Amino acid sequence: MAIRSIVAVCCVCAGLIANPTFAQELNCDVSVAPSVVLKSVKKHAITQRKIRSSTGVKSKLSTRTVVAKASLYPATVLKLQGQVFLLERQGAVLVQPQPLTVGSTLELGDVLETSEQSFISLELGDGVISVLPSNSRIALSQSDKVARFILIHGRVESYVPKHQKALKNTFEIQVPNAIVGVRGTHFLVSHSIESHQTKASVEEGTLWVRSRQLCRAPVVLEAGQGLNVERLDSGHGATSLLPAPAFFNLDQAQHGEGVVFNLSRVNQAALYHVQIAKDADFIDIKQEASNTEPTVTMPDKNLANGFYYVRSSAIDSTGIEGQTDIRFFLKVHNNQINSNRFEP
Repeated sequence: MAIRSIVAVCCVCAGLIANPTFAQELNCDVSVAPSVVLKSVKKHAITQRKIRSSTGVKSKLSTRTVVAKASLYPATVLKLQGQVFLLERQGAVLVQPQPLTVGSTLELGDVLETSEQSFISLELGDGVISVLPSNSRIALSQSDKVARFILIHGRVESYVPKHQKALKNTFEIQVPNAIVGVRGTHFLVSHSIESHQTKASVEEGTLWVRSRQLCRAPVVLEAGQGLNVERLDSGHGATSLLPAPAFFNLDQAQHGEGVVFNLSRVNQAALYHVQIAKDADFIDIKQEASNTEPTVTMPDKNLANGFYYVRSSAIDSTGIEGQTDIRFFLKVHNNQINSNRFEP
């Protein structure tokens, strides 16, 4: 633990000293910033939490170790569901939004947006994979050779691999009042332009959230923790994520047109969120839905026959999305199987 903390201090301090531009973005004095970070890391080492263990399906994307390519861009579209449009090409607004497809490439300065029940997965040159769900818009940026997504509104879920010899953040998300930096992790950031609220939650790894207005010590989020970013400047820290709601009757095939999931009730949950995907990492998302009650009906009645992965989470009253549980189920539109039960 002590060695890990010393390494973290050295890495963060070296990054701030070598990158005065980033320190200026935070309105920080470069000569003071390392000591501020040192204090934060020491506090983090004392309060470090154990990573959550789940009995469900586990994602392996965030545990990859990769050698970064020389160039972060172009980014490549890995998966796409529904309608996703390119709004700006390298900073220039397009007269007519351009629909994206699997295999499309995106450059530095591009802006893209997903429509209702639409999803897109992008891969950068350094191995970062980001997923934008419905009604989300981002701008592709870069800071000191580190990829940075500017989240304009909506949500972005990212899987950041561990890079060999990485001495600083390998990926960043920028929102109006903060910058989220990571090295190797699986996390979610959401921002609403209506409420001006930004939330962050960590599924695996470690996340650093730094204010863009004040030169405060960064808040360190461990797996199983979340943050209301608006409270960052007032000194509020991390909070524990709500546990994932459990699924009922997933050993029974979903018959008929509708797909309905019954979940366990979670204390302090304001909303229950469910997503369906074709893969355990939820790179190829097909649809999602939410409900204030632990019974969630999916919107698309035309889900094809077959096996799917399903992911549940509970969202608290502040809007922070909790831990997830991933399972799989069978969808059958008609009586094509003899038994109502199956073994995966």
